[in-house]
Amino acid sequence: MKIIRAAIFSLLIILLLCCVSCSAADQTEDAVETPGINPSPDPEIAKDEDSGDYVIVIDLSEQIGIPGYISTGFLHGLSEDCSKPGPDYFDILKPQSFRGANLGGYWLDGDIEDNLQMLKVYHDYLNPLGVTIDYLLMDVWGFWYGHSFMNRSIRFPGDNDEWDDYEEFCTVIATFVVENDMKDFQYNLWNEPNLVRWGTSQFWPRPREQFYEMWMRGYRVIKSIHPDAVISGPDYAPYSQEMDWRKDVEEFFDFCVENDVVPQVFTLHALPGDPVEFKAFGDKVLTDRGISGVSLYINEYSEMSEQHPGAAAWYITRLERAQVRGGRAIWPRPNTIFRAPIWNISGELNGLMFLDQEFTLSPTGIWWVYMRYAEITGNFVRTIASEHDYIDAVAGIDAGDQKLRILLGANNIDEVGNIAIIIKEFAAASYLSNNGSVNVKIEKIPFNEGNPVAAPEVIKDESVTLIDGELKLVIHWTDVHAAYAVVVG
Repeated sequence: MKIIRAAIFSLLIILLLCCVSCSAADQTEDAVETPGINPSPDPEIAKDEDSGDYVIVIDLSEQIGIPGYISTGFLHGLSEDCSKPGPDYFDILKPQSFRGANLGGYWLDGDIEDNLQMLKVYHDYLNPLGVTIDYLLMDVWGFWYGHSFMNRSIRFPGDNDEWDDYEEFCTVIATFVVENDMKDFQYNLWNEPNLVRWGTSQFWPRPREQFYEMWMRGYRVIKSIHPDAVISGPDYAPYSQEMDWRKDVEEFFDFCVENDVVPQVFTLHALPGDPVEFKAFGDKVLTDRGISGVSLYINEYSEMSEQHPGAAAWYITRLERAQVRGGRAIWPRPNTIFRAPIWNISGELNGLMFLDQEFTLSPTGIWWVYMRYAEITGNFVRTIASEHDYIDAVAGIDAGDQKLRILLGANNIDEVGNIAIIIKEFAAASYLSNNGSVNVKIEKIPFNEGNPVAAPEVIKDESVTLIDGELKLVIHWTDVHAAYAVVVG
């Protein structure tokens, strides 16, 4: 194991040296204004020259559903026994999805039992929280340890037209899942089989036809043992350099329809990408082929340059706008790369937690973004994104605690500017105001270069008078890596 971990650390160091770091521009102090005028722009127009660079509109009269926290999903990031980061940092975020597998023992090395037992530990901990597990069979087969970490030349399913071993592999996993009565479980067959970069296939260096055959055989074996199995795929990467990814997806679903092996969950990766656009494309692919009952799951979102609060909040808002379930991707980070054992399963939770030299975990700015998202309760209300969707928001009102909570994120743009937040129709939530005034608390959630953030910075906390039943706030958003949270009431 020491040799294995040494190899892992060596690989991670190489990955770090290949990464391009983004340095934040010099920042000026953020401030908030409450103009004493009545803003009444057309709510569908996102640009308002009198307000600043971008406008967000929140309409309290249109409730659009109960929060489901569909954006809170993770790839790896939990410790092997699920004790880290622990209930105070993980459970409290109201997680919905978890993707991954044990990166230790694997099928090709004749050591799958530890992996399956770790799956049971994950399931027993996550299922009571309402978390769906997306179990990545590629890892269990041996791609990461055998191929990537140990740099071995491994067999891929179907090499030399040999399928017995792969079918036995699928049989063992499906049997284990059924015997342990695992609920809210998805079989995720392979990761990014279409990804070609730098002239090399990154995850499936075999003919596409062999991947299709692997998909079909795995699907049929699993379904024969577990008829109600939920199978997810194809995990295609839209940033592949091999061919147009849209055509790639269409060819995959043509094959699935022809052979009656359509996944129950359609998975894509937004690294980067707008979930709203992916949803529109995914719906068209399914509708054009007469496929119904298949949900879209963006099981990796937020690429390396987007690992900061501003982008984290923006992805949350876009996933909510698209009504698509999402799971954060995982990237090596300078603050953990030399210390985190086995690819961030130390409880570092995809960068939400900072791991210090004593292996102590502390929340980062990104963790606070997900915390403020989890605190939105009651009912979501309609929001309108800014021009070009550069700034977006998710907001909810709760008659129980008489609060309006808003989370705002910024796309990965060069600069932000003045953001006007126009909150309309307070008459629909009269409990928020008191004699025509409301209390407004605005927090900046800083990046702090990925280091610990003890708490967001409160930049406004005072009573503000409504004008004609509306409220307008202007945030001087000078740091593109920051996110903002607002509480009214």
